[in-house]
Amino acid sequence: MPEFNRQQYARIQELRNQGALFEDFSAGLDAHGVVVMVSCGDCDYIKDIYDHKCGLHGCKVHSLTMNGGGILLSDATPVDRSLHLDQVMIGAVMESVSLKRAKVVALGSHWPCGKAGLLDMSIDDIIACTLHGRNRLKKLDADLGVYSFLHVHHEDGRERTYAINHKHPVFMSYKLLQEV
Repeated sequence: MPEFNRQQYARIQELRNQGALFEDFSAGLDAHGVVVMVSCGDCDYIKDIYDHKCGLHGCKVHSLTMNGGGILLSDATPVDRSLHLDQVMIGAVMESVSLKRAKVVALGSHWPCGKAGLLDMSIDDIIACTLHGRNRLKKLDADLGVYSFLHVHHEDGRERTYAINHKHPVFMSYKLLQEV
């Protein structure tokens, strides 16, 4: 796990104060039987997501994990483009939705994230790429429910999962989201 960065945590708090991130992530998941969960496979946080976010609502989780999770569905994530990870991940999500007859995708990223750290991504970059991936999924299936979230490890050991309010004006200023 990368080092804790106080500036990035301050940015997370600022986004929370603005209502761009909010704590009621799992509220929309309880009405759905199968949730396709896209997340980073980081063992330091994945158990909290499964046990406490979906488990409490009785969701069946069809899991797709890869280092970076939700950021990988964006074609703007600064990964090696020759790998086509965005296309692989989007294909896997849409196939999973079809196979499991899922109506909901939970698309998640977390902070601090080792993959994002290797790519020198800020919290704004992580959120922008997660939302860009969300928008790409919605273009493929407008009826698909896509819940975007950010899971945060705090320096004192607390963990919180925040829904990303994709309609919040602060995110509309992200150039990446204007291009979808």
